[in-house]
Amino acid sequence: GAVGGSLVYALQKQLQDSHWCDELADAWVKVYQLVVKVMLSAEKSERTFAKAVDALGGIQEGVEMTQAAFVAYAMARGLSAEEANATFEAADENKDGTLQAEEVEKALQLSIQHYVASSNFEEHRQALKGCWPKVLEDKDTVIDNFYNHLFEQNPGVVPLFEGIHMETQKRMLGSILNTLVNGLDDVGAIVPKLQKLGQRHVGYGATPEYYGAVGGSLVYALQKQLQDSHWCDELADAWVKVYQLVVKVMLSAEKSERTFAKAVDALGGIQEGVEMTQAAFVAYAMARGLSAEEANATFEAADENKDGTLQAEEVEKALQLSIQHYVASSNFEEHRQALKGCWPKVLEDKDTVIDNFYNHLFEQNPGVVPLFEGIHMETQKRMLASVLNTLVNGLDDVGAIVPKLQKLGQRHVGYGATPEYYGAVGGSLIHALQTQLSDTWDDQLANAWVSVYGLVVKVMLSAEKSERKFAKAIDTLEGIGQDVEMTRAAFVKYAADRGLPAEEANALFDEADENEDGTLQAHEVLNIVGKFKALRQASSA
Repeated sequence: GAVGGSLVYALQKQLQDSHWCDELADAWVKVYQLVVKVMLSAEKSERTFAKAVDALGGIQEGVEMTQAAFVAYAMARGLSAEEANATFEAADENKDGTLQAEEVEKALQLSIQHYVASSNFEEHRQALKGCWPKVLEDKDTVIDNFYNHLFEQNPGVVPLFEGIHMETQKRMLGSILNTLVNGLDDVGAIVPKLQKLGQRHVGYGATPEYYGAVGGSLVYALQKQLQDSHWCDELADAWVKVYQLVVKVMLSAEKSERTFAKAVDALGGIQEGVEMTQAAFVAYAMARGLSAEEANATFEAADENKDGTLQAEEVEKALQLSIQHYVASSNFEEHRQALKGCWPKVLEDKDTVIDNFYNHLFEQNPGVVPLFEGIHMETQKRMLASVLNTLVNGLDDVGAIVPKLQKLGQRHVGYGATPEYYGAVGGSLIHALQTQLSDTWDDQLANAWVSVYGLVVKVMLSAEKSERKFAKAIDTLEGIGQDVEMTRAAFVKYAADRGLPAEEANALFDEADENEDGTLQAHEVLNIVGKFKALRQASSA
């Protein structure tokens, strides 16, 4: 982005007298975007891998890293070339010269073990312990410098500290740093403390990116205190490497907390053993429109076994309760009024708003384009405008529009949409609305649209969950529950994706739909699995 902006600036400066115009500017921007997309497509897996190793999560199937790239990555994080190569070879279980998704966590754990056992770590430990008495001479100033720098350089983290008593927070940080440095003599003993600290930070709303900002400010504050007598490149490197070790341990512990939050948003994919503390849930729910009181009440109602955490089976109940609390809250009433207040302005040029939405969606998210192949776009645009109008006007009685949103969610499974698709749609919707409402757009209106859109997504996803279960049930003959059902349109689309002609799929649906209610329920799924697979084999033969 920065490179592109500077390139366009330089070209405009050279060509401004004779050639430069909006069309030429647009041409350069579009060609540059093409170049960036091609370059990023090649480096994506390397970056995703590196991010996944740092953040201990989020890596997708198909992501891999070569030995040379891994060694460079690991050496930048404290390992010698020999240790990095040994780590790679130990983690590369299938010996194909690359690390795949399932080998990432093993590589991380091995890199931590190798670093702690290395001569580098021993040098770093001694360096930190050697300078620590000097830090303690004026630790209050060090902590003040840390927070001043953090807030000045990273204003995005400031909301994480709202409502926090900063003097208490500063004392806690001083105690943590002291425990860390003194605990380097026995890393195994401080690991559980760091893991608990990582879990708590999810509750505070911290993300993996947050740790980079914290690390930069910590090094700044230490350098300021130690610059006259101790600070040098070797000491800086020691603090950075030990801080990276701390971050890896903290992130390894918070992985299940983040998985829970993602599962609540996506209404699926949560694994057994994943749990969330009350503090983490409250922070999560408050970020999605609930007050602290409502979030605590939601947690306590969903925590059926009263063990102070929410497990996998309690997720859906928590989600449904959070929807109910949000709709009944003063926040929702403010958001409803904000949307209804701006809607007449949107309707003044709704065709342009819808065009801007789809243009932005397709440009920024080319992966969604196949979902619209064979679709008559003018009809699609009219349908979207109608859905948005129904939504805004229906906010006076949410209960009346919930069934419509649920049916919309079910249909979207049939179209091939996944939960991740909703994020792309939301971003493009906000872009189009902001463009139309630029004269009145502000943070409050943006927050209102984002919050209401989040509500819509939750309702749609809650309805489509059974559709996805159905598809999984046919593929795997597992996971069929009483709430599984699938509409005709979704079934025909599902069958077509697996090679079954529409005519055969419709006939099979009619045969299986015993109560003729237009959906297939759990007991009807099992009746057609065998025939479905036989028809698929016959079609592919």
